[in-house]
Amino acid sequence: EFVYSKEKMESVMNKFEVTGEWNLPVVNNEGVYMGFVSKSKIFSSYREQLKQVITEAKQIGHTTVTIKSRDNLQLFGRFV
Repeated sequence: EFVYSKEKMESVMNKFEVTGEWNLPVVNNEGVYMGFVSKSKIFSSYREQLKQVITEAKQIGHTTVTIKSRDNLQLFGRFV
């Protein structure tokens, strides 16, 4: 299994789940190898973005946050 460089994140995460792999090769539209994508790196990046959103929400007095991705996936959270 491989990932196209312009593939949507929902599709990429589905490939990780189906294969059980933590790293997948990335190819361009011509099938040329460009590198690999790491499930761990994606989760780390997501956590950092989530921390930033929560920090910003707390600064303006919010206690909940809804995050909507470009792929229309939603995450709702309440924090103290």
